[in-house]
Amino acid sequence: MACRTICISLSVSGFLTGHDKDCRRLFKREGTNAWMTPREAKEVLANYLAKGYEVLPIGQPCVGWDKRTGCPGHLIGEDQVPVVGQMLLLHEDQP
Repeated sequence: MACRTICISLSVSGFLTGHDKDCRRLFKREGTNAWMTPREAKEVLANYLAKGYEVLPIGQPCVGWDKRTGCPGHLIGEDQVPVVGQMLLLHEDQP
């Protein structure tokens, strides 16, 4: 039996409609180690949304990742452990 994993994504519109505290420590300013303010982070998210991104990957995009639907899911063997950034979704009878 195989397991399906899904790589974690961030909902762009979800964060845009959320409270400012949700956007704290979301992005760092380029070239520095300083965190963006919630207002700056929301501007970055609005720019991604304008470019057609509905989700952003947490970490590096996986194989098959799509800016609208995110991770397509990946089958792994029963003896394998999902890597950081993946969530074990379900078991399937087909490998």
